Amino acid sequence: MNIQDVTRSDHDYASVALIDAATVLLAARRSDVADDFLTKLFGLAVPGDLARYTAEQLAGIAEQSWSFFAERPAGVPKLRFEPAQDPRGISVLEIVNDDMPFLVDSVVTELNQRGLD
Repeated sequence: MNIQDVTRSDHDYASVALIDAATVLLAARRSDVADDFLTKLFGLAVPGDLARYTAEQLAGIAEQSWSFFAERPAGVPKLRFEPAQDPRGISVLEIVNDDMPFLVDSVVTELNQRGLD
């Protein structure tokens, strides 16, 4: 095991701990949110991206996402792109659709072509 492996696992552990803390905070506010929602929402995020947020901020984003995802007519994609409350300079893009991965790929490609990450 080299130093990069240790550092990577430390970052992964920090991400898991952050998501777990946010899950506890959100559960205290919203009993209707699935226990594994935050893990599914943020579990594949790059650890460095998650490190920008506090557990409270992640819980807030997840709460807004849960409400946004809750209502959508079948067959109609639903998109929302807006600035995050905190930290500044960050925006949240949410896409809910039927099994149409090309929609997400197209949106991500467009953002990348515009130099946004």
